[in-house]
Amino acid sequence: MCRQFVKTGAGALLAFGVLAGCSLQQAATPQAGPSQPAGYEEHNDADVAFAQQMIPVEQRAVALSDALLAKQAADRDVTDIANAIEQNDRPEIAQMQGWLKEWGAPAADDAQRNAAELAASPDVASLKAADPGQAAQLYLRLMIANREQALALSKTENDDGTYRATVAAAGGNQATLERQITTMKTLLGSP
Repeated sequence: MCRQFVKTGAGALLAFGVLAGCSLQQAATPQAGPSQPAGYEEHNDADVAFAQQMIPVEQRAVALSDALLAKQAADRDVTDIANAIEQNDRPEIAQMQGWLKEWGAPAADDAQRNAAELAASPDVASLKAADPGQAAQLYLRLMIANREQALALSKTENDDGTYRATVAAAGGNQATLERQITTMKTLLGSP
């Protein structure tokens, strides 16, 4: 019964907690079980799947970005995108790994790939072998597909997730990913 009133104001919450015989801590963390610490928040299968599936997508984006950034004389606009993706995705990967650990959920097999394996992937190898002009075009094509996959995962999490932090991250990612896709398509010259 305490769960129904979690979204009410602090005064109403306190009054309800006293009247209903539940503590303020129970009302503030309605999903916490007796063995969970204060502030614990439940997650669902969609939250776990989001983190497990998004980690390898973002690891791949970082590997592709690293490969492009190693190129000399690559297109400046494209290298700016690669830098932005790398700076954004690295901390997100760490955060999602932290959530999985906190939840006691295993990382997906793909999420366990090491940097050497990613660096040896056919797409990364092709990007490394390409001349700077071709590398920029290849990077854009590969990254558009990557960002579209990340966008689909974010939309699913936004619709189905319950863990506030993952839902907020997915919602924030959507606008960023849509801008990135639009910019990359413009640079590639495709609709």
